[in-house]
Amino acid sequence: MKAEEVGYRIAQARKKQGMTQRELSERLHVSDKAVSKWERGVNYPDISLFDEIAKTLDLSLVELLGIEDRSKEEIVQALFVTAGIGKVIAENASIAGASGGCQAEIGSASAMAAGAVIYRRRKENMR
Repeated sequence: MKAEEVGYRIAQARKKQGMTQRELSERLHVSDKAVSKWERGVNYPDISLFDEIAKTLDLSLVELLGIEDRSKEEIVQALFVTAGIGKVIAENASIAGASGGCQAEIGSASAMAAGAVIYRRRKENMR
């Protein structure tokens, strides 16, 4: 999932809806400059916005992120990797001193996402 590819899909879906960048930005409560950067592939939208972007543009998250060409098995395997990381964190959180709070949640989510990304990249490099 490259920023340019996600941006292209956002731009295409926005245009299909007959929306300007400003209109999309107002619906998402971000600046039109942010939308422009997404569409040009300069950066990604904040992860917390992906669901709302998809809904606003009448896309599924799978379509927005461009994972429709991935096998279901590969997606499920990546989800198992993230679940395994989550289980390890949950069982050892109090030992690490991170048994609650936003920082623990963000760290856990980051570790789980990183695990899935590394799993997929490693699998792609093996092809």
